[in-house]
Amino acid sequence: MLTGQVSLKILYCFTSSNIEPFFSLQKAGADATWRLTLPPEDKSLAIYANGSGKFKLLYKASLIFEKLRWGKFGKYFTLILRYFLKLFGGKLPSWREKDGELFVDIPEGLTFLGFKMLASMSYASQNQFDWLVLTNLSSYPVCSEIREFLTGLEPNMDLYAGKRLPSDVNRGISGSFVILSAATIQRILMNKHSWDHSSLDDIALMKLTKKLKIDPTYLPSVTLTQVTSLEEVVRQIEKGALHYKCGPFLENDVRQDYKLMRIVFKLLNA
Repeated sequence: MLTGQVSLKILYCFTSSNIEPFFSLQKAGADATWRLTLPPEDKSLAIYANGSGKFKLLYKASLIFEKLRWGKFGKYFTLILRYFLKLFGGKLPSWREKDGELFVDIPEGLTFLGFKMLASMSYASQNQFDWLVLTNLSSYPVCSEIREFLTGLEPNMDLYAGKRLPSDVNRGISGSFVILSAATIQRILMNKHSWDHSSLDDIALMKLTKKLKIDPTYLPSVTLTQVTSLEEVVRQIEKGALHYKCGPFLENDVRQDYKLMRIVFKLLNA
């Protein structure tokens, strides 16, 4: 890419799970009240665990593990599993794309999110995307604001940006909204052997970017939780926000984060 040439070929990757009742990006897109409006050069993918191949047995075990991890001894299961994941440091799992979904050959669960993040970077790199937006299906990325922010920036320069982690101790970016440039993706993939699979994905990314001396850039993001009325959502809409994190929270044992996203979409696209 020539210096000074601005490119806005953006890949949006939504982390999803087959354990919790997430709807797929396709179903979200088919719903007229909630969808991403993207130019032809951009693309969106939902990232799922495939659980096939060499990870097949571990995938089945992880389904049980995800239930146990919330129990009395859950933290011990988490520590043991993350210890064994260190054996896979520096290795990328295989993945395949089908109909707007990226299936990664890993078990399901929060512990394996780092592999999903690395697979997203691998896909973005192989398909020559200039920017990668990592988020999840409880989030609403404001594509027009993201495109405006990236206008004039060079994808061959480092960029590690997004929603700031809530802890003051961790000077990094939350996994719910991360933007990476092509240059940063290449540096991370070249140093994937240093990825800490004993940490959650956003913490591991923070550690590696710190090692690579890539400083975070914090972007405007709004978190909507326990919102019970349209008026309350309207009050929390912020001009210039690039991202909205919607919950999750339960109302009558039903997740309300997707309902919030549809409300945000209507307000921002009125």
